Amino acid sequence: MDTIETMTAAEATEWLRARGMRISSQMLVRGIRAHEFPFGNVIPPEKDGEAPRTFVYKVLLEEWAAERIRRKE
Repeated sequence: MDTIETMTAAEATEWLRARGMRISSQMLVRGIRAHEFPFGNVIPPEKDGEAPRTFVYKVLLEEWAAERIRRKE
């Protein structure tokens, strides 16, 4: 069976930083929420005081980054 690999906002932020992108987890979540980053979803909290749930889809993140990575040749 195939699986849908997801990352937390913190994991995705560290993954992007390791590839040279200067970004915070908050910026990542805002970008996903504003549809600027097409590789995730932010689900609003069900109850007051809960944090929103962020899903970053690893395959989509990798594809998005691959289109933007400058290769050293």
